Amino acid sequence: MKNIKLFFRAFQSFWSIGKLYWWDSPEKWRAIGLLIFLLCFLGLDSIIGVNQLKQQGELISALVKLDGERFWQSAFFYIGASILLAITVATWQYLEDKIRLYSREWLTKFYLDKYLQNNCFYQVNTLSQ
Repeated sequence: MKNIKLFFRAFQSFWSIGKLYWWDSPEKWRAIGLLIFLLCFLGLDSIIGVNQLKQQGELISALVKLDGERFWQSAFFYIGASILLAITVATWQYLEDKIRLYSREWLTKFYLDKYLQNNCFYQVNTLSQ
């Protein structure tokens, strides 16, 4: 029960900041679009990974049965799936980094604007003296 409370408290802390970007910001549609695109690439990653494993099984079966033609056919499919998987993972990581960058830029600008608004920075400095 204690772990659930800690998780819920951590989620509340995350959501109090995250909702500013994901729900309230003018950039939310770009963020949501990138997130949907990222989820598509995650699904594609899973599909390619499953097909790659099937080809690996086919490759091993061809080796066991000493079927050269079947072996080379599966080897080429396996190599092709590996190349597609590498491209998919690279794109997925790129999109992830883009979302992080956009959210950090927006959040930094948001808090700096709040800090500099109405000479708030001056009031904070004078209160501490």
